Amino acid sequence: MELLPPTEAAKPQSVVQSIPVLTGKTNENIESPNEEFSNETSDDEMSNMVSDEDQFVDVEDSDTYTDSERPPTVLVRGRPYTELPSGVIELQQGQLFNDVNHFRQILRDFTIQEGFALNRVKNESHRVTVKCKAEGCTWRVHASPTADGLTYKIKSYNGEHTCRKLTKNEEANATWIANRYGSLIRSNPDMKISLLETNLRQKYGLVVSTWKLYRAKQKALESAGEDHKASFKNCTNMAI
Repeated sequence: MELLPPTEAAKPQSVVQSIPVLTGKTNENIESPNEEFSNETSDDEMSNMVSDEDQFVDVEDSDTYTDSERPPTVLVRGRPYTELPSGVIELQQGQLFNDVNHFRQILRDFTIQEGFALNRVKNESHRVTVKCKAEGCTWRVHASPTADGLTYKIKSYNGEHTCRKLTKNEEANATWIANRYGSLIRSNPDMKISLLETNLRQKYGLVVSTWKLYRAKQKALESAGEDHKASFKNCTNMAI
């Protein structure tokens, strides 16, 4: 029996909204030129190479401010990350993410999808640079905030792998499994661990230990208990 991950586990949609490409004079230096990475072409030089597919997006939330206190609109060049209808994740230079946590989440999902381990060279709020952990593999991505200080953008990307796909991936920990299959587990609390094991092997090519699967199921069910407590507390507060 093959299980499909619940729709609730879909990755979050980007909050940035596309607007038509601007015409006339624009500021080509809207992003900070203070990052460096040892490569033939720096990340900032690559980020300034405008693609025909690039858009300018307005990252200001228009409902946040009154007219009297509204700050200048911040325009960021790039393409908001969107999930493909098939559910497959594709990374590209110039993609925009809600924030650093959104980028890290998508990056982890992509790593598990493709079957490789990460070497986190830099993993900070103002820059994330990671490589494939396999010796000699050239896969690498670098991302950092845009001019608004929050929206994250892939500044440079080499998507070529020269390594073998892993069957055991440390990125697919119990927390990731609980988040990915949480709704399914909570809807079927008596489901057998073997069903999770089969789905992870068929969908991601992963071999996961029985202990990790039991821990993931426990986390998902504990999360259901916390959600129930929070809902009960809200109902009690409303009744008072």
